[in-house]
Formats: sequence, C-alpha cells, structure tokens
Amino acid sequence: MKFKTNPSIIGQTYRCDLLRGGFDGIIDTGIQTFCLFIAIRYFQAGSGIKAIIAASPWVGMMSSLVLVHYAAKTGSRKSLCGAVPALFAAFCLFFAAWANGLFVFTGLIFLSYMSQTALFPFLTSIYNDNYPMDKRGQLLANSIRVTVASSIVFSFIASWILDLDLADWTLVFVILGLAGFAKAYTIYSMPSAPV
Repeated sequence: MKFKTNPSIIGQTYRCDLLRGGFDGIIDTGIQTFCLFIAIRYFQAGSGIKAIIAASPWVGMMSSLVLVHYAAKTGSRKSLCGAVPALFAAFCLFFAAWANGLFVFTGLIFLSYMSQTALFPFLTSIYNDNYPMDKRGQLLANSIRVTVASSIVFSFIASWILDLDLADWTLVFVILGLAGFAKAYTIYSMPSAPV
C-alpha cells in the first residue's frame, strides 16, 4: 500500500529524516570506529573478536529478510517496524557503556550493529512511499550530508574525550545510546503505511 504523497507527508518525512541522519552519523562513527577501538585498546580483543564485530552488519542485512517477513504479518506501520530495531540497538549501545568484560561488550556491540542494518528495508520503503521519484535523490542526499557532518563532529568530540582519558569510553557509549534512542524516535515519527 503506497501513501498518497503530498507536501505535508514529504515535509514531515524530510524533517524526521534530517534528524535521523544527524543521529545516525553519531551512531555510525561510534560503531564503526570507536567500538573496535575500545575492543582493541581497552579490552585487548584478538582477531576473532574483531572479525565478529566487523561481521555484524552483514548478519543484520541477512536477518532483515526474516524481520520484514514477520513484520508484514503484524500489519504494523513501517516506521514502527523500523523504530523497534533502532530502539533495541540503542539499548545495546547504552548498556555497553557498563560492560564489565570483552564478551559482554562484544555481544552488545554485535547485536547493536546488526540491528542498525536490519532496519534498512523499512526506511527504504518509507522513502519510496513518501518521496516523489523526481525529488527522492535530492532529499536523500541532504540527509546523507547531515549524517556525514554529524559523523565528523562526533569523531572529533569522541576522540578528544578518549585522548584525555581512555577510561572515559563509557561516556562515549552513553552518548551513542542516547543518539540511538533519538534516532528510534525520529524513525517512529515518520508517516508510513503498514508493511
């Protein structure tokens, strides 16, 4: 079922997606850079653990097939179905800040990174429904610009925090978790049809 695209739906989707892009830049940088950094430098992770963390987005993409299949049976809105894995990922990042060992930390990061990528089909479908074809590329490019900008800013801030004291990595992960909660809310706020 495709939404009838109108300026109100386009505008609300666009505003939510710009916010989502900003929070996503923080999370992407955190997961791709700082999770591996903390696993290696703080927890002295070996190559096996690094490989598990690096494999998690691919596992998420594969699991999205199952997620979409079962979400379609619920009749829920696409934005709700996309917000649930984003919320789960946020909880994992938030609790990773207090992980007391390498295996707990790795498990939480794996689940978080996996969940981040499992929600892509829902977002893609929302864009397809809500954005007109002739403007879709431009609207998505703007949210990607916001993602890149917030990623750069957060990289500097998180690097500065860790340069001062590596033990403050917990603060970085609290920030990641909070950004994850905000991202889940922005996805949930997008107008969408049922899966």
